[in-house]
Amino acid sequence: MPSRTTATVLVVEYDPQVLCVLRDILVRAGFTVLLARSGEKALQVYQQHRMEVDLLVTDGLPLEIEQLTSQRPELKVLRLSGFAGAESASGLPMLNKPFTPAALVEAVRALLGRPQPRPIRPKRANA
Repeated sequence: MPSRTTATVLVVEYDPQVLCVLRDILVRAGFTVLLARSGEKALQVYQQHRMEVDLLVTDGLPLEIEQLTSQRPELKVLRLSGFAGAESASGLPMLNKPFTPAALVEAVRALLGRPQPRPIRPKRANA
């Protein structure tokens, strides 16, 4: 497997505006992002990039998630939900909408086992 410096996230979201926002947040955080607007498209994208995808972020239905994870059981999944207080019956990690960009990035990094990068502080010149 080739060495990669960034994780690849497959984002499945039916609303094109939300999909663009999710993409922008994750790209700014340094992730490679693949997009799909339906479960069917997600399966196609996943087939093309199966070994590259590190995480699935989806508001999709359990059947779609099952189709993807049955091909690679170790695939990590973050479910997004627009229902306040919703809990994942499948036991998958869930992030309830609305959420902040920071909350999304934190959840993705936590699932990938990657800590938040530390800010680089400029060195002060001796006066």
